[in-house]
Amino acid sequence: MNDHYHALPSVEELSVALKLDTLAMNDAQKGIPGEHDTEVSQSEVSIGLHVVKELFAPIQQRDQGLLAAHHQERNEFRIGEKIDLITTIPSTLLAHLKQEETHGADRFVDLSASLQGKEVSLNIFRQTNNLGEALYPDSLILHKVFIGFIVLFETIMNAAFFSQGMDDGLVGGFVAAFVITFVNVLAGFLVGTYAARNKNHVLPWRKALGWVGVVAYIVGLFWFSHAVGQFRSLIQIEQDAIVAAQRVMEIIPTWDVFAIKEFYGWVLVFSSGLIGVVTTLKFYFSDDVYPGYGLRDRKLKNQQREWREACVNFGNAQADYIQTCQNDLFNLKREAESFVIKYEASLHKSTNLIAAYDDLRGQAQNLYAGCVQVYRRVNRSVSSNPRPAYFSDGARLTENQLSNLDTYDFEKDKDARLSIDEQIANLPSEYESALKKIEEFRVEQSDRYESYFSEIRAKGQQRFEQRANVVL
Repeated sequence: MNDHYHALPSVEELSVALKLDTLAMNDAQKGIPGEHDTEVSQSEVSIGLHVVKELFAPIQQRDQGLLAAHHQERNEFRIGEKIDLITTIPSTLLAHLKQEETHGADRFVDLSASLQGKEVSLNIFRQTNNLGEALYPDSLILHKVFIGFIVLFETIMNAAFFSQGMDDGLVGGFVAAFVITFVNVLAGFLVGTYAARNKNHVLPWRKALGWVGVVAYIVGLFWFSHAVGQFRSLIQIEQDAIVAAQRVMEIIPTWDVFAIKEFYGWVLVFSSGLIGVVTTLKFYFSDDVYPGYGLRDRKLKNQQREWREACVNFGNAQADYIQTCQNDLFNLKREAESFVIKYEASLHKSTNLIAAYDDLRGQAQNLYAGCVQVYRRVNRSVSSNPRPAYFSDGARLTENQLSNLDTYDFEKDKDARLSIDEQIANLPSEYESALKKIEEFRVEQSDRYESYFSEIRAKGQQRFEQRANVVL
């Protein structure tokens, strides 16, 4: 919407509105103005007051407010501040990078000290136990899936065999099968995880205990698998699970392995023994075969991974901040250039407003002069008195009545435009300089962080040694 509009009526319209014909005739009948009057009549004064106060004053108030709004708009652009920010972004960036390095140093030193502590502890463990690299699967998912399959397979198979002689049918067979499977897998876990690995220990007494456990397991597995086969064979004969179990307890101590007369009984002997051996070996090789070695090695690797991730995340965060500064730099440059265009448009708008206001001042003068002329013409046509001398003078409002707009802020903004021109002229070089510094920070980042983390490792070594001395 245009800021300006023609708000003044024509001479004819105002004459009708003020009823100048009636006013002039009434004054003439009263002998106003007199022949010797030197001052304009009160009626002519009232015409001027109406033009000034009722018609022109609202226009003046409106346009003065628009000028103030334009000035406020230009102030909010803050072009100089944006250009200054462009020059300070590199120093702000460098200060931020150093601040983050300082804040993160203590945390990294702690991580480094903890990591070096675990490295020293693992190396001592390796030397003490004469070990090489730890060997274990990277993931235990397949191991767990395999054990789950073993449990499910043996339970279903045994349930199918036992259900034929159980009073409760398939449900009873499933319960018995699950108990047998649980005992078989639990024994394999205990022997494979503890006894079998301890036979590799450097300490003689632990090695001896490990072998005792392995031999005992072999004997126990042999006994257990035959007991399962005997139970399957006898349950077909006795048709009672409790009686069959009692007969098994009588036969097993005699080691009469050929007491099993039924084919499926022998199937269960071999399947239970095979599953027990496979389960034990699976647990045995699920971690390094030396007791406790795999756990220590994994803790060290987890600490090393945590260290690497912390370093990478720190570097990425710094790189992201550098990229953010580059984006901010570009946006500030674009905003500064855009705001200069808007600033110029705002000045042009104010210039047009002042010109339109000056034009309205002239129209107000002409409107007043025209209305006074109508008043005087009608007044003389009615009055028999000679016309006063001042009628020959043109009617005109004073400068105080039709004052100029206050353009102080506008003139100040025009002067500020010159300094903005100088800043904008330097903007490309300032932008390129700042961009070059930021790019240098990016290029130097890897070298700077390599030096930074070397210092961190050295401080971490000192902190680890201090802690070790306190413990000793």
